[in-house]
Amino acid sequence: MKASIAKCVVTPPAGVDLTGYIGRPGASTKAHDDLFVTVLVLDDGIERVGIISIDILGTDLKQDAELRKGISKATDIKPENLLIASSHTHAGPAIGILRGCGEPDDAYVRKLWSLIIETAKSACENLTDARLSYVQAESELALNRRGWVIDSGKQQSEPSGVITDPQISALLIEIDGREPVLLYNYACHGVVMGGENVEISADWIGAARDTLESSGSVGVSMFLQGCCGNINPRWRGTFDEVLRAGKSVADPLLAALPGARPLEDPKIKVRWKFIDLPYMPLPDQESLEQEISFRRSESAKARAEGQSVICNAHEQMANWAQDAIKVLNEGGPKSVQIGLQAIAIDGVVLTTLPGEAFCEYGLWFREMTKAKVIPVGYANGNIGYIPTAEAYNEGGYEVTDAVKYYGVQMIGPESEKIIVDATRDMLQGL
Repeated sequence: MKASIAKCVVTPPAGVDLTGYIGRPGASTKAHDDLFVTVLVLDDGIERVGIISIDILGTDLKQDAELRKGISKATDIKPENLLIASSHTHAGPAIGILRGCGEPDDAYVRKLWSLIIETAKSACENLTDARLSYVQAESELALNRRGWVIDSGKQQSEPSGVITDPQISALLIEIDGREPVLLYNYACHGVVMGGENVEISADWIGAARDTLESSGSVGVSMFLQGCCGNINPRWRGTFDEVLRAGKSVADPLLAALPGARPLEDPKIKVRWKFIDLPYMPLPDQESLEQEISFRRSESAKARAEGQSVICNAHEQMANWAQDAIKVLNEGGPKSVQIGLQAIAIDGVVLTTLPGEAFCEYGLWFREMTKAKVIPVGYANGNIGYIPTAEAYNEGGYEVTDAVKYYGVQMIGPESEKIIVDATRDMLQGL
């Protein structure tokens, strides 16, 4: 195995809008900590893969395709051998995938794309002999944010509202002549800092990176977000809590590093499976027109009372209803096609989902195989939330509201079985 790593600061200038929340008090004022793109290239002599980690909320399917084409052209890595993942920090720049949650700075977005491509190109230079090892640990950071289903009596199964994925999974890559690289994965939203924050930050992911890279054991760390659609950090609200959260993931991982298991035959295999996820029906036009009227009225009231955040929220919901009417009239799509990717390296398999998958998916994927599965969310695009089937009966933001920020149509509960069956087939094929 040969490997190379490249890392580049992609922190936007102060003044860009942040994303992840509808209710920011204003544009960003400064950078609390830097954002990065990190690219790891692995080559076993037959297959070459590029793993890209970016400190942003996510990319939509169109942005992912554009970025994938640019990286492939610059590096000669096959498009299907690129895994492009976002850390999902909610203190990063708006790049246009959430309705009303910050206005993208087009100049910055173009520069960001260029920096990502150049970093990938740089990572393809000076590939050097490397040894890979697998290590895992656990963190207490994850908290299931759907605990309300218990108090409301809508809980569909005993784990719902409680279940988390405590596992930290990592690959240690020791490249000749360089400091060790640590590629690690954990499932927890980057939302220690809330909507009142206007400082650019990688959130707890950045604090974990700083802890790992200042330890003396790790030269470069890169993060792959897990399936955290229903998972928030246990501690929230201040940058002191950001540090606490980051250390709660980094410290157990550092303690586990001496027990890392070497991969004896690190051959690379890559698989893709394309599936269609059915959309749920939209409300009828009359209901949508009523929604628009109600939202416009509430928006006007909020504006008169000086409540700009509430005003904006109502305006965006009215905009969603208008878009939904357009889709209805045009006979819009019945489904969305997504790609599932798996990259296997000697008994370790990275599996991907292009969105905010609930943590149950990661747990299920690990149960399907004896391989060490590293489930990666927000990878190769982001279509929005990917709940479990039972969550549709419970309701809540992830099922009913989030889609109105992400787009127009929500995938249906049948999606769970389609995704699980396709991933099982892919893992068995590997």
